[in-house]
Amino acid sequence: AYGVRQYLVKSAKFAEMVQVYQAVRKELDATRMAPAASGSAPGPAPPPAGGPNTPAEAGVQGYHERVIAVVSAYVRQHLAENPNLENMANHVGLNPDYLGRIFKAVTGGNFSDFLMRLRMEKAAELLPDINLKTYEIGALVGYHNPKNFTRAFKAWHGLSPRQFRNPQAGPDPAEDEAEP
Repeated sequence: AYGVRQYLVKSAKFAEMVQVYQAVRKELDATRMAPAASGSAPGPAPPPAGGPNTPAEAGVQGYHERVIAVVSAYVRQHLAENPNLENMANHVGLNPDYLGRIFKAVTGGNFSDFLMRLRMEKAAELLPDINLKTYEIGALVGYHNPKNFTRAFKAWHGLSPRQFRNPQAGPDPAEDEAEP
């Protein structure tokens, strides 16, 4: 009644899933092409030149890119909420390990490096605003402990947030502005 063609066990490997989806897609494409051969309906458009080898691969690749776009947009909008891979996986309805693999395959880097880069870029963007204290900027980018923010910022940029904001200032071991 449901037209079951293939079965996947719960512990299926990604390559097996792709193989099954490709086989089902090939069968569906063949079904759609049959009316096209008789002239009654148009067939599917050919895949773009230079793209994936099969329509199934194009679908998987497009899906992965859309997932990463959703995750990226969410992280950018919610930096202060301290997003992590597990929360993002729940947000898009995927397993955290699987999302991590997709993220690495699509972007070439891992999620934590992406998050750190976004945080440090946003902090550097906000630091010139003298109306915001450095601990407030730290909180806006997901660091609720000012010392952790200062340490991470210095490791990333080579300067403390205060030195970054005021390049004429010398070394500041106390970072008194980091305290609320």
